Amino acid sequence: WYQRRVRGGMRFRCFGDLDAPDWILKEISVVSKVSAIKVRLVCAQISNRLSGGTVDFDKIAKDFNILEDTSELKASIAALHFILRSAAKYDVAPETVSLELQQLGLPKEHSESIVRVYQQQREKLRDEFQKSTLKLNKLKSMDWRLDFIVSSNDLKVVYNSFYCNYVNRKSLFPTIYFLKSTG
Repeated sequence: WYQRRVRGGMRFRCFGDLDAPDWILKEISVVSKVSAIKVRLVCAQISNRLSGGTVDFDKIAKDFNILEDTSELKASIAALHFILRSAAKYDVAPETVSLELQQLGLPKEHSESIVRVYQQQREKLRDEFQKSTLKLNKLKSMDWRLDFIVSSNDLKVVYNSFYCNYVNRKSLFPTIYFLKSTG
């Protein structure tokens, strides 16, 4: 109801208002083969990993024992990881995540299992992502001055002016830029 078509695809809030990646669509059909309870257990392990904890990969492999191929197992884990991480990253409402996963073809029970874990871990995931975000210090103050040299016996080339930049007053060494005379 809130999505619109763009160039042959739909926009999904849980993927940053972009179309769902093709590999996610493929893996949703694979995840659908596993019971909803096992999907919830695996999502709990994945959210634990996303929030800075450890993952018991043997337990995940045991929960997903229906998948014989290890590449399918890894791809399914990656898909659930991507879904949980993206939903938390874009701070999507749990109801929206459930609705969008169902629109992508995931059964209602499975999407509710994923959303249940997401709902429980949402704030913890957001806090963890906030900690790992690149942060730059704020510029507290800036001082500058412009000096003009008319002539000098010490310099062979006379610069018209130079710009002295003190980004931080505590710094002993300012950044100095010389502007060469053109005339």
